[in-house]
Amino acid sequence: MENSKKGFIITIFVLILIIIGLGGFIYYDKFYKTKEEKAALTTVDDINFNLSELYKIGDILNRFDGAFSDSNSIYLGYIYKNKLYAKDFDKKAALYGIMYNNLASSFNNKYLLGADIKEVYEDTFGKNLEYVPDSISVGNYMNIQYEATSDRYNYIVSDVNGNYSPEYREKTISTFVTKDSIVVKRKVFYVEYNSSGAATASATIYKTHDKTKKIATVSLRDGVLNTNEVIDKFSSYFNTYKYTFKQDDNGEYYFYSIEKDR
Repeated sequence: MENSKKGFIITIFVLILIIIGLGGFIYYDKFYKTKEEKAALTTVDDINFNLSELYKIGDILNRFDGAFSDSNSIYLGYIYKNKLYAKDFDKKAALYGIMYNNLASSFNNKYLLGADIKEVYEDTFGKNLEYVPDSISVGNYMNIQYEATSDRYNYIVSDVNGNYSPEYREKTISTFVTKDSIVVKRKVFYVEYNSSGAATASATIYKTHDKTKKIATVSLRDGVLNTNEVIDKFSSYFNTYKYTFKQDDNGEYYFYSIEKDR
């Protein structure tokens, strides 16, 4: 009976997480027929949740994917450790992680409002990590200066992160819920693109960015690496990471930890 209940809960979350773009799931439309029915879903058995919280989790994953997969940054692969709790996050890495998707490439000075960054930061970490505004030296191509008097982050981003920069790739493979948390498991690998003259026709796949474990060299299709195909073919060679999002007393979920599952 317990296994049946767990299977039902997982199936429901499979459907919902497809909506928020976490990807990699099979769609079971026999449970829901209309948008109204999907939107009205707030309880699975005796577990309550808010659909907006699932969107928030998707946004956090997208921000982390961008910030910690960028090979031009000193924070490349920062989250991919044996275990990293939110409370132990380097605060500058945390700031960079939540603002990354809002940084625009430019040779002119731009800025982000401190109040906006604080809101996203606290929406990501909750009480698990204190917000401390600060300047961040990200790498040779970007530095972010915090200006306390105007409460804003000033930056210039050189446009160096092209389509074929080395990077981490991630794919969600499962999601499940408990009484106080949502757990997302993802496969992760590192890729470097190989140029032949003016063209980029293949990519070399590694387990991690230290490149101590080469997995394979694969062809690109029309210049594009298909993450799903790579995961499907070489999944057993890649690390699996488990993201845990804990629920507070108000029913809101915050990033709690990430750990290598195997």
